[in-house]
Amino acid sequence: MNDQQLHRNLNSIGKECLVTFFNEFCDLTRSNESVAAQIREERGYTWEACRTRTSKSRRIIKAGRASDALDMVCLSTSPLVTVDTKKRAAELAVGLRESS
Repeated sequence: MNDQQLHRNLNSIGKECLVTFFNEFCDLTRSNESVAAQIREERGYTWEACRTRTSKSRRIIKAGRASDALDMVCLSTSPLVTVDTKKRAAELAVGLRESS
């Protein structure tokens, strides 16, 4: 996955959504449907939107670009990305690097 694909996937998922459900996306013991159902329950997105967010997030993780995606969240200048989301993304990125 190149940087352009990463950026496009991250925008499809939503930076806040990636950070909020990051651990669920990483938990490959859970099915895509299970994670999508949790997102739908907590956020009220459509089923298709939840499935898309789940599959694209897992695609980023499987491609080994999770750390890069979290860094992009941290560096985001979008007013939609809160300081708390950026802090959580930084914590997740540190955790990923420490476990590698």
